[in-house]
Amino acid sequence: MSQVEAVERELGFLDHVPMGVFVLREDFVVLLWNYCLQEWTGISQEEVVGKHVEVVLPHLSAPPYAVRLRNVFAGGLPLVFSSQLHPRLIPTSPGEGRVRVQYTTVTPVPAPDGMSFYALFAVRDVTERARCVEVCRAMRAQALEEAQERKKVEAALRRRNLELSLLNKASQALTSTLDLDQVLAAVLEEVRRLLGVIACSIWLVDPETDELVCQQSIGPQSEIVRGWRLAPGEGFVGWVARTGESLVAPDTWTDERHFKGVDRQTGLLMRSILTVPLRVKRGVIGVLQVMDTEPDRFDETYLTLLEPLATSAAIAIDNARLVETLRRQTAELEVRNEELDAFSHTAAHDLKGPLGYMVGFAKVLAEDYSALADEEVRRYLRLIVQGGQKMSNIIDSLLLLSSVRQAAEVKLEPLDMGHIVEEARHRLAYMIEEHQAEIISPPTWPVALGYGPWVEEVWVNYLSNAIKYGGEPARVELGAEPADGDEVRFWVRDNGPGIPPEDQARLFVSFTRLDQVRAKGHGLGLSIVRRIVEKLGGRVGVESEVGQGSVFSFTLPAVARDEATGKATDKTGEGAS
Repeated sequence: MSQVEAVERELGFLDHVPMGVFVLREDFVVLLWNYCLQEWTGISQEEVVGKHVEVVLPHLSAPPYAVRLRNVFAGGLPLVFSSQLHPRLIPTSPGEGRVRVQYTTVTPVPAPDGMSFYALFAVRDVTERARCVEVCRAMRAQALEEAQERKKVEAALRRRNLELSLLNKASQALTSTLDLDQVLAAVLEEVRRLLGVIACSIWLVDPETDELVCQQSIGPQSEIVRGWRLAPGEGFVGWVARTGESLVAPDTWTDERHFKGVDRQTGLLMRSILTVPLRVKRGVIGVLQVMDTEPDRFDETYLTLLEPLATSAAIAIDNARLVETLRRQTAELEVRNEELDAFSHTAAHDLKGPLGYMVGFAKVLAEDYSALADEEVRRYLRLIVQGGQKMSNIIDSLLLLSSVRQAAEVKLEPLDMGHIVEEARHRLAYMIEEHQAEIISPPTWPVALGYGPWVEEVWVNYLSNAIKYGGEPARVELGAEPADGDEVRFWVRDNGPGIPPEDQARLFVSFTRLDQVRAKGHGLGLSIVRRIVEKLGGRVGVESEVGQGSVFSFTLPAVARDEATGKATDKTGEGAS
């Protein structure tokens, strides 16, 4: 828009006033020449507007007028020219002849750029003084009204600029990272800086409990507020999350919805709180809250600033969550792929051994059965059976590991550990007989919580390792004892050569094999043990010294026993059956 157009828009009402009015720019270019002057002088607006004033009034751009006008252009006081400004500006009145111009007022008016001023010339006719007074009053009222309107426009522009600045800064922060904590911290820092508030925070809905969790907070005592949980519907954040409506609380002391627990913990009395929902397509995922210690700090203007930001922040938070989920799933998938490769290699290797024995002995029987003694035939058949049992155990381990990985959770029940151990020994009967192993079990077992089929697999793996890598003959001792944290520690001690410290750290790593002699099988079995025990809420461990044997252990949650009834209970006192 040109300056001429801007002046016409701002002062266009002066075109039809009954007095001569024109406006000069500080370089003495005419920006307005009203109809009254056009009638008085016979000079049209097209001839003078946009041209230097010397075209019609050359003396205005020369001393002494020019010197005095410089003060007007600088925003100084108005000027009054009591002498006739120029003969061409003398109006005529029908029937009365010429009337001498009495005086001309020159007033500074703000330019649209807000940095400079224009000179507004008002040429008055002495015969119409009263009418001029009314016009001046009208002009002043109009000017005041326009000034007030201009202030409103300027305030709206400032608010809009603040909103754009906030959205721009926040958008940069939101798009600069997909890390959820960094996204939240960046948004809150911009909100706090641009709005000048004491503190602000973001609360997200916990999808499992519907509680509101303070995910991030900026301001005094933020470390106390961060991580705070509020019940569904509790406090302003709960109300906004439940209703999906923004809330302006001008004074928290008079609003019963305010949760004062945070104030008591932080020692800060937040009098004004503004809360807006964080909404995505599937609903409200949290709230954005700004706070200040002064009452009546926020109004609808702040809502217009924060609600668009909350929309952008909600999308960014949702995207960050999705990306975090995708990253976690990708990492889990990579781990599973690596484990699958190692697992398939381990399983193939372990199955190949017994299968080779079975095929070899079966060929001997098929080709030379009639030439073999009965005892030798029975021995070959026993070896084939043992190989089949080994393969069956390996396949059972594969299936069990698959079920452990796929199971979200299992119901923990009190275990009859004596029966479970006996089942494990039965499965390993061929190995116990082959190695002439001695298995020593305690007469009674403490009661622990677990899942029987999985725990049985733990014992099978621990026992088979103790038999294979124990002494010759193997002597394996089983036991249990209370552990820290309301747990029971179960253990298997062998009389083998022991395991060096550098190899102990690798025992329970997924499908890792030891390089030492006779270490085959450790990786697969102990990987399954670790997965099972951790899934049941316990821990695995190993203690060993070279030449002193090894002790492999695992823990399970303990079960309390009611002294009055002798009934097994969990730690809450309720029946655990």
